[in-house]
This record gives sequence, C-alpha cells and structure tokens, in this order.
Amino acid sequence: MRISTLAPTAWFSLALSPALLALAPPDISVVNVKPSVNGTLVYLPLAAPYLGAPDAAQLTIDLYLKSLEPVPQLVQFVTIDFPGSPVPGFVRADGLELRCPSSASEALEAPILPYNQTCRLSLMPDMKLPNPAPAQVSINVYAWGNPIPLTIERPMAAYVNTVPNGSYRFPAKATDLPAGYFWAGVSSGAGSHHRNSSPESNLLAYDLGVVRWDDDEDKWVDYEAPDVGEFNVRNTNSDILAWNMPVYAMADGEVQSCDDGNPDNPLGASDDEKGSPNFVKIKHGTDVIWYGHLKNGSIDPAVCFNGALVAEGQFLGRVGNSGDSPDPHLHVHVERNGGGLPLLFNDIFLVARTAFPNPPGGNPPWSGVNKAGLLWEKSAIWPSGLRRHDDAVGVEMRDLVLASASSSQKVSVGRDHTNDLRVDLWNMESDLDLAHVDFDEGGGVASTAGSLAAAQPTDTNDVAAVLRTAAGNLKLIAYDVAGNTLARAAERTETGVLAVSAAPAPFHKGIVTAIRGQNGNLKVIAYEVDAAAGAINRRGEEEGGAVKAVTVAATSAFPGVVTAVRGSDDRLRLQTFSVELDGWAVSAASQWQLATTVKNVSIAWLGVRPDGKDLVVTAAERMDGTLHVAAFAIAPSGAITLLDTETGGTAAAPSIGRASARHAITALTDASGNLKLIAWNVNDAGALVRRTEASGGEATKVSIVGAAPFYPGGPSFTATALRDSAGGLRLIDWQVLLTD
Repeated sequence: MRISTLAPTAWFSLALSPALLALAPPDISVVNVKPSVNGTLVYLPLAAPYLGAPDAAQLTIDLYLKSLEPVPQLVQFVTIDFPGSPVPGFVRADGLELRCPSSASEALEAPILPYNQTCRLSLMPDMKLPNPAPAQVSINVYAWGNPIPLTIERPMAAYVNTVPNGSYRFPAKATDLPAGYFWAGVSSGAGSHHRNSSPESNLLAYDLGVVRWDDDEDKWVDYEAPDVGEFNVRNTNSDILAWNMPVYAMADGEVQSCDDGNPDNPLGASDDEKGSPNFVKIKHGTDVIWYGHLKNGSIDPAVCFNGALVAEGQFLGRVGNSGDSPDPHLHVHVERNGGGLPLLFNDIFLVARTAFPNPPGGNPPWSGVNKAGLLWEKSAIWPSGLRRHDDAVGVEMRDLVLASASSSQKVSVGRDHTNDLRVDLWNMESDLDLAHVDFDEGGGVASTAGSLAAAQPTDTNDVAAVLRTAAGNLKLIAYDVAGNTLARAAERTETGVLAVSAAPAPFHKGIVTAIRGQNGNLKVIAYEVDAAAGAINRRGEEEGGAVKAVTVAATSAFPGVVTAVRGSDDRLRLQTFSVELDGWAVSAASQWQLATTVKNVSIAWLGVRPDGKDLVVTAAERMDGTLHVAAFAIAPSGAITLLDTETGGTAAAPSIGRASARHAITALTDASGNLKLIAWNVNDAGALVRRTEASGGEATKVSIVGAAPFYPGGPSFTATALRDSAGGLRLIDWQVLLTD
C-alpha cells in the first residue's frame, strides 16, 4: 500500500511554535553515508560534454539508517544543502528508494524505516554540481510528523582512484574499432539502472557498448548494418557492435577472482534464460574493479586465476552477453569493501552526440578526459590519447621531414619527384583544421638517405632547412615565416657532407647541425640563423667519430645537444656536446653505446626529470626491421645513463617526437605499409611503458614533430607528414592527451 505524504514545501510553511521547537530530531541512527572514504563523502568529476564546456560533478548519496523507534518511521523528504557555498541545495522526496534486509533486493513502495534494521535509503536522482564541488554538505532527513530533521554533516571531496595517476585507462582500444565506430556509456546520474540496483558495488557502475551513425535510419545505433532484405536488425549477439570486442586491464593489478565457461545469453534474454557471468575481478591499488558479462571462453587463461598479475593494457577477454545481461556489453565498476566508488578515466576523448554535426562528420568539439567520469548524456567515446583530427594533401614527394614554426604552423621540407627542394607552410586554422598557405621550391637535393633536415631556430617563428645538395654539399636555407607567408631569407653552402640532421640550439636564433662528413665522421656545428637580418653565421664545431647515420636533439639541463648515431659498427651510440651560450663553442662531453645494431635512428628531448636530468628517447629500426625504443637520462655534466629499452613490431625508418614531459610518440611504417603512431610513457622510475596507438593510411616515408597546445591551456596537437604509396604528401594533425 502506498502511503500519502506531505509535500516538502508544507513543512517550511509550518509556524514553528515554542512547543514544536522543543521537539527532538527523529530517533534514527546514521550507520553510514556512501560513497565515502575515511568519513569524507566523495563525488565524481564529470567529463566536459564538448571542448570548452564548463566542468561539472556528480553527487551520489546513499544513507544507511536505523530507526530506534519501536514503530516504523516514514521518511517524508530529504534536503541537501552546502553550508558556506553559493551552490543551491536540493530536495529529494519522490525519488527516495529504500531497501531493507526484509525486502531483499526490491525497493519498498514507501520509505518506511522498520524498527532496528539498517536500511539503505537512496536519494534519487543523483545531483549535478559545479566542479570543484562545495567542501561541505548538510543532509537533513525529515520523518513524518516531525518538523525537526535528523542532520548529517560531512566534508566533500572529489574521489581519486588509487592508481598512480588517480584514474584509469579505458578498457578498450581505438585501434580495435572499425571506421565510424565509437564506444559509448553514461554515468549513473543519467538514470542508469545501476543507481537503484541492489548490489552496493554497482552504485557507480558503467555499462559500455559500441555505436555508429546509421544514415538510412538517421540515428545512432548499436548494431551492424542489416543485410539486404533483412527485417529485424537485432537477431543475434553477433549483430551487436560491442560483441567480441577486446577488453583490456585499466591499470596494473592482481586478480582476485575470475570465472569463465558460462554460456552467453541469447540476445534479449528473459530472466529465466540468464545464467552466471564470465568475469575478471582485479585489485588495482586499493580499488577493486569487476570486468563483467565477458564472452564464454574468451578470457585469457593467463589471467583467470587468483593472484595472477596483470599489466595496464593487457588483454583480459572479449565483450560477451553472460550473466544478468540482455545484450552484449561490458560492465565495469569500482568497489572497496563491497561498496561502490567513482570510476575516473584519463587519456580519452569524448563528445556529446548532440554536439556532432547531423549527420555526423567533420570534427565535432572533442573534449579531452583526464581524471573524470563519463557524461550524464549519451556520448561518443574515442578510447585513445591520440585522435586523428584533420588531413591535408600536397604535391608528389620522394622524401620529407617536418618542423614547427609555431604551435599552429608546420613546415614540411621535401624532395619532390624531380629531386628539387620543396618547402610548404601549413596553418592550423581557428576551427583547428589544416590549410596549405604558402610554398617555396628550387634547388637540387641528393637522393641518398639522410639528405634532409629542418629545425626552428631558438626563440623564433622561423625555420631553417638543412640539406645535402645533389653535388654533395651542405646547404642551409633560412625561411622567414610571417603570417601566412614563407620567404627564403638567407642561404649558406659548405662542402663535404654525406648526411644531415638539425635541432634548435641552446642560444638565441641558433640551430645545431649534426652531419656525417665526407670522411664518414660525425661533426656537430653550431649556427646563428637570423632570418630577419638575412644572415646565417657558422660558430663552433666538434667531431665525434665514425658514423653511418645521425640525428640530434637539443637539451635543457645540460647546455648543449645530444646526438644518436649508427656507429661504424652499426651499434646505437649517444654522445653529448656542450654548446657555450656566449661564445657558442662546441665540445664533446660524454658518450654511451648500446649492443643494439640499427639501420637508422631518431631522437627527441622530452623534458627535465625530478632528479634534474634531461630525459631523451630514441627510436631506431633494428637490423631485423623491428622497432627499438630507448630512454636515457642526461646529467647537467652531459653524462648519459640508460634508463630502459623496449621493442615493437615492424618499423621502417621510425621518427620520434615529444608529446609531453614524460611522453614520446613514435611514427613509423608498419608491416602493412601503413602509418602507425605509438605513444610511450617514461615514468619516474625510468621504465618505458607503451601507452596507446593510432593508425593512418599508406606511408612509405614518415616524419613527426613534437606536440604543442594550439593556444595556452587549450588542446594539444602533433603533426605527421607522410609519403603515401602514390608518392603524394599528406599532412595529418593529431589531438594529443597523454597524462604525465
């Protein structure tokens, strides 16, 4: 029987007489308030629904109450206020859901607290607050017949997951998605069935699936395109896009329990048809995450036992439809001591589907997610820290390199089909799309490997092209970049070079070239490049032994540069060279040689580590055609320390660029002849961790530049230049979100 209740506003219209004021709060004991950690009510920061949208937070409250009155007490309504904050409060009455031991898993028709039983009172719906939310909350519980509330006060704070960066990698990868497919999921604040389900661990769970836009139906759907003449588009599990998608560990952890071998339900199964779920339950820090409804027989046996250790990004199983599930999806939730807690993600992009063009296409305003939960509204999720944003095409090229003139301007330097120099200026417009704005051409370039390089002179928006001419000479060309124009401002030609590379110098308007001279030896030369004055002046130089291939990067804590070379014995060797800030004299400092033999190598400076040493990462193609990545620390003295190495798959002539102070991105041609990007993290312990991947089109030559924010505090972008199988130049800009 449903009991009629007095409207909340009626309580506040009562005149509180002295007799009423003498009343005590209802005799109700507060057993717990969840989700809480150490007495603090924790809330979930929410991802922004689109780029530039204000941040929000989700406040979820479950009260665990026990009536001490010998007769049942009806909870009339609850108010939620934020003392000392301008944020308005909430009233919850119709959305109160009560579960008591005597009612098993079902909510009672009316929130009537029985005597001496601890019951769970859910304040529904969840509340949306600004982020950061107020630091204090006051919860007032009004019982029928008593105008004096039971008041519960708690501090509030955003929850931080108990893993190193405070949030999790998404349990899926963008590289597994077909073109036009996205992951999807909503927070419990959107009215998810998890919010009012019986298991406390489900309090803040997500159900994740895959969606696409269907042009024929003019809507987002979760199923495959129907066959010709097919009437019912959702016949079997395999019709659902999420079915059989790989699932990965969201952090390092230890398996607590696992079950596999349970049959998947038929699509749209009734309760009578549902069996037990296939799942993996992993402890990450002090968080425990349940990965559920997995496909029968898909869980990796290497992780399906108690005590198994898993690594972030490790394959767990595939999306299925087992257990209490009507259709294929992945269920994930965080719990601690049986209670549900917020689940935050990092290094993914999402956008509310309402922010897509209709029909979807082009570039909606993707929002980068870092330490935040999913939206209340339906969204499209790109589960990677690398998102392909825009492409632009150029003329036919045989070789190419890429440099930055500014955060929004890139310069490609190439050898065209006639072996002439071709330099192109590209802009990232206000809509973040690429545009070709100017070019320069003329002058022969040698057809041998290592004949092109480019660098941005320090403290300028200019670019210096460095090349080996068709006659075998070293040539430097300074380009003045002003607005949308590219002007050849100065040139300098020198003799005796077999290969070239270049980097910014540690002084104003300078670059440093590392070349392979005609004698086969490494030579490091510092130049002052002043495009405005039309001058290129040679400064200090130093030699460094026999080499077959060479690349160079500027450093910061160590005042100079570091070269990574293929030595005369084909082994990978690093050498540091100091460059005086005043006299620009160059002198050798230190070297380190690895046993690894390589064909070619690329190097990037990432930043300064907490110990005050520079962090550099190299990417090389080994003699067997596979990728070799190595991280090094360089002391202010120039001394080199190897931190870690990793290997990868097929990698033709990899190029490496800085993504952040702890991340590098390798761009390479994979075994299929396509562009592949791999993001690497170097943690404070010095370990290299493969973070995320992305792929592009056909690529026979690849170059990448370091990532930079488009505007201060705005989204960060990197760019790749590639030569496709037809010889055409393609420039691609990538939105980057890699959390250090």
